[in-house]
Amino acid sequence: MSPDGPKVRSLRTRRGWTQSDLAAASETTPRTVQRVEASQRVSIESLRAIASALQIDVAELQPADSLLRTELDSKGDQERAGMAQLLEERRLLEEKIDVLCQYWADRAPGWRAFEGDRRKMEKWIHNFGEPTVLRAMDDCGRQYVEFWPNGSATADSARHAFAMIPRVCKVSQADPADQQLYFIRGIARNRLEPFDDKVAWRLLKSAYAGGASIERLKTWASAARTWELFTEGLGLLAQIPDTDVTNVDRAPSNPSPEVIRLLGLDSGGLIKKSVALVAAAKQLSSPEEISDEVVRQGLANGEIVITIDHEQHRYYFGRSRDGGGRTLALREPWTARHLAEAIRAGFQLSF
Repeated sequence: MSPDGPKVRSLRTRRGWTQSDLAAASETTPRTVQRVEASQRVSIESLRAIASALQIDVAELQPADSLLRTELDSKGDQERAGMAQLLEERRLLEEKIDVLCQYWADRAPGWRAFEGDRRKMEKWIHNFGEPTVLRAMDDCGRQYVEFWPNGSATADSARHAFAMIPRVCKVSQADPADQQLYFIRGIARNRLEPFDDKVAWRLLKSAYAGGASIERLKTWASAARTWELFTEGLGLLAQIPDTDVTNVDRAPSNPSPEVIRLLGLDSGGLIKKSVALVAAAKQLSSPEEISDEVVRQGLANGEIVITIDHEQHRYYFGRSRDGGGRTLALREPWTARHLAEAIRAGFQLSF
């Protein structure tokens, strides 16, 4: 497009700018500014950037006898109307972008929009629509923007919050359950350091799929005091209840007493579940391997003895409940052997 070069030169000199100053303000090059002021053809993107720096509409830089006007006049009425509609749509889009820029500047005082920021907003309008973008700006302004004592937003927080806007837009269009999980992840992220978004998301999805309720997960995100405790708790919530042990990829770590207490889990049930999970994960098949794992899990969870009840065909941690079982100390070398014989005979672990 051939611009109105003298008008650009006049607007520039009126501001006391050199050609280099205008190039810097518009994020173009001095050579581009020289071509514009010589009324030579440049890209519409470059002309729009220069117009933005001069705080005027790009249409004001088109001379009345420009090539565009000549071409439009040479076409039929239908083509002229189509071109006029496109130009009007572009003008309206630029106005929408101006509104978004001002809206975000109100939430991050001191923030300044560059041409790249405007193009990002154009993409957001196309992908999500203005109402969704405006709501996301509200959310990001509240959650991420931090302020100096004078009321201005800190540069780092404003940049981070701006980068989070399209993510929040995507979340708003996600499945309702995923929206809740994103919110829960945000609770934990704001409380815990270090924090890994991808790991947290994977564990939250796994726990939810395993039967943990949204409220349970939300409570846990608000209660866990460390990242390690948070991930360990999510691992347990994914396993208990309704875990299909045939799909376990790897053995879980022993649950800490604090996780058992905070999640309100039964330690005896955890031992049984953990033995089953480890047996599936390690593909334990012989009675000897399973008995060794039962003993190991019992010791790891503070058990001292185990009872083998031949009448009931079962075994359980603790002393005989009715005097009919044989109670063995877990640390005795023969305990695992007797337990293996019971497992071979079909005895079941119970609590």
